[in-house]
Amino acid sequence: MLDRVRILLKARLKRHLSFQDLLVFSAGLISKPIGYEKLTETITSKWSDGTTLLDHWRSGFQQRLERIAQEETWILQRQRCVLYMLQESEWLAIYAAANPKNDIPLLADAWSHYVRDTWPDRSQEHLPLLLVQRWIHALLTLGNLGEVAAQLFKIDTHKRLEIDLYYAFYEDVIGIDVNIRSLILKIPQENYEQAFKTAKSKALDIDPLLAETRKYLADTSDRIVNDTFDIYEFKDKADHFDARRKAIAEEFTSAPLEMTTAGRAG
Repeated sequence: MLDRVRILLKARLKRHLSFQDLLVFSAGLISKPIGYEKLTETITSKWSDGTTLLDHWRSGFQQRLERIAQEETWILQRQRCVLYMLQESEWLAIYAAANPKNDIPLLADAWSHYVRDTWPDRSQEHLPLLLVQRWIHALLTLGNLGEVAAQLFKIDTHKRLEIDLYYAFYEDVIGIDVNIRSLILKIPQENYEQAFKTAKSKALDIDPLLAETRKYLADTSDRIVNDTFDIYEFKDKADHFDARRKAIAEEFTSAPLEMTTAGRAG
């Protein structure tokens, strides 16, 4: 208890926190992470090598804490913590796009390009299971790192809102790409002309929008990390993207894809 009080005091004074400080403060979370009860059976089932998903998460979480501790100042440690929270949000968004609500999971060919750098040697058949495991890892990391961040790095509800908005926008951007790719994949092979026309339209209309928006997302991530995020500018950009997305989606489907980034930001 005294150690935790000492660590909290250091954080209040914005003094550098050592890896040992972070480990001691996070010991309870590492032992029994937030979200453990809902995922107990999944994360404690032993794999062929005798380890569990929980074991791998604990190792990865401690590596995150070690990397945070390597930053030279409390401010830089805080920024590193926020960056990790944004990165985990991206994995949640990828999973959400690959597993739309009230629908069966989409074919891996529609979303595998978002995870191929992480698993370059794994077959397409293995990717859905790997993505589920990475999604669970992201859920646990975001929840538990968020707890550490709130108490030690002054990550308040305002900063969490910024991260949530980033997640929502990231999901929308990936969602339109994955949905259109899925539509193309569903076109019967014998209907080559339709598939070619659809793919060409995607290349001309959607890909430039995605490239532009991904660049904005990278800039947004930097701004959130550096505390220069402007919610009004973000809303304007989200509204602009939403209007263009709906116009493009109507060319492929009878109704726009159901994504409402702008509404979430309002």
